Formats: sequence, structure tokens, C-alpha cells
Amino acid sequence: MNGFCFASKVLRGAGVSSVSSARLMNAFAHMLYGGIALFLSGRYPPNLKLTRQVMARIMTKTGDKGTTGIFGGERVPKDDPRIEANGAMDELNAHLGLIRAHIPTEDPRHRFFGEVQMRIMQAMSLIATRSERREENPNHFDLQWVEELEAETARLMADIPENGFFILPGGTILSAEMQLARTVARRAERRLWTLERLDPLPEGLIPWVNRMSDWLFVSAKWEMHQQGWPEDRWQAFSYKRKKKQPAPAE
Repeated sequence: MNGFCFASKVLRGAGVSSVSSARLMNAFAHMLYGGIALFLSGRYPPNLKLTRQVMARIMTKTGDKGTTGIFGGERVPKDDPRIEANGAMDELNAHLGLIRAHIPTEDPRHRFFGEVQMRIMQAMSLIATRSERREENPNHFDLQWVEELEAETARLMADIPENGFFILPGGTILSAEMQLARTVARRAERRLWTLERLDPLPEGLIPWVNRMSDWLFVSAKWEMHQQGWPEDRWQAFSYKRKKKQPAPAE
């Protein structure tokens, strides 16, 4: 039953005759559809006009022919390696946002994830900038970001036992989300290497994304360990790190 039929039945139930009910519903329909037509025509009150202006900023329609803008105003195809790389970084940032939304605000990880998200935004601005125009971009990559990720990863690793097994992504919801974000970080790194061969990126940016996937993997294990959730193991590592051979005696 549609809304008009339901309203008509309510009116008749209240003692309104069927003729009067039909007239009321007809008048309401004219007002509704007339308002919609007025909105679409552009002849509407100032507050609705402002809404349309805001929508125009979002729906620019400039990409309808398959191009998008990068730093400096240049337009490139939407499947350009630079856009593919930034698209992967954008996905990664969205996954980190989902993770952070599930971490209590009083948890120190909530702040750390937020900082990484802010830095991803800065990195995306640099990725969208050709190397010859990078000096014009007010954003900069800080090599300290790599060190901070490594330090956070080491801090988490100190709390979890090393088991030497491949594990299945899953466990808690938060752990599974971290594993999913890890795979997106790996893909972002691959896209960045494709772009690097065409136009050099800022020093340290790709290693930073690489460390991000390590940090997310360890974060997932740490989360499961903290929740007392057993890991689903697949099999032991089939390789061993080569031990350094002693130097030959002279």
C-alpha cells in the first residue's frame, strides 16, 4: 500500500467523506509534485538555492569524460598510475577510519591511528604532485614517520609471543579489519612502485607504506592476544633466515 492510499484510509476512518478525502489528497499531491518541479527548475527560496550550490561543489561533473585533476590543475585519465596509487591510499585511509571507529577514544591506539590517517592525506597530496612541481606543494613527507611506525610496531611485538606460523585473517572483528587494511596497504605499495618507475616519489614514502602493512599485521596479532583469542594457524614457515657464516680465519 502506498502512502497516498494509507493517508486516504486514515482520513475516511476519521469521518471524512471519500469525496473530501480525495480532494485533500489531490491538493497535497499538487503541492508535493509542484515543489519538486520548482526545485528542479531552479526557482526556489534562497535556502534551497544554497543547498544546490553546495551540491554543485560536490557533484562538479568535471570527471564525466574520464579525467581528474592533480596538483597544479593538470587533468589526467582516471586510470592513470598516479590516480591508481592515490585511489589505493584513499581506500587504506577509509579502512583505518573504520578501525579507529571501533577503538575507544581513551585507547592510545585511537590517537595513533588518527595521526596515521592525517599523514596519509598529506602523502596523497604529494602523490598527486609531479616531481618537478613538488616544491610548490606545502605538504612534505617526514622520514621520521617511518621511524615512528617502526617504533610502534616494535612496542606491540614486545607484548606478543612469536609463533613462526602463517595465520588466517579473522579472530575478532577489529583484528579482521586490521588484516583487511594490511592487504590494502600492500596493494597501495604495489601501485606506488608502478608510479615510482614513471616519476620519483618523495624519499621514504614507499618504505613508510611498507612499514604500515607490518604495523597492521602486528596490530591484528596484538589485538587477538589482548582479547585472549587463539590464532587460526595454517602451517609453519617453510623457510629459515640464513645465519651469518663466521668469517674465515686468516
